Amino acid sequence: YIPTLLQLKIHLISATNLPARDSNGLSDPYVKFHLLPGIAKATKLRSKTIYKNLNPNFNETFHYDGVTVQDIEAKTLR
Repeated sequence: YIPTLLQLKIHLISATNLPARDSNGLSDPYVKFHLLPGIAKATKLRSKTIYKNLNPNFNETFHYDGVTVQDIEAKTLR
């Protein structure tokens, strides 16, 4: 959390040993973030999809703008 910018910053690095979900024994993983409670569309973020991979390296940064200290105490990142 960066209080001077009212910004919650998330750095998604990687995942390991994900279960296979496709018929080829692999998966096409991605990550969804929700800051709850809040307006549905404004609180959803989604990573890029890493195709055919069970150990994806995302290396992405996400941020929610306008997040106050009170929001940090009252909301949950799921």
